[in-house]
Amino acid sequence: MTAAGRYRASLYALLAPYLLGVAVLVAIPVALTVGPSFTAYDGLSAPTWRGLGNFREVLVVREGRVTRRFRTGRGRGGVG
Repeated sequence: MTAAGRYRASLYALLAPYLLGVAVLVAIPVALTVGPSFTAYDGLSAPTWRGLGNFREVLVVREGRVTRRFRTGRGRGGVG
């Protein structure tokens, strides 16, 4: 193995724990959240497919403007 090959291998060895951490702490939870975001699920019954209905409920287009249908709790002692 040449010096450049050893250097490249050491860089990959140093980068591997970071990439594993990103996969475990970020990428896997995001991937597991995508599927349920398209369903209606209350925790007791089986999930039912809603498609983009959940997103239509939250973001409503009125008169060419996108408005949010949920409140953040501002001004009432809430967080946000």
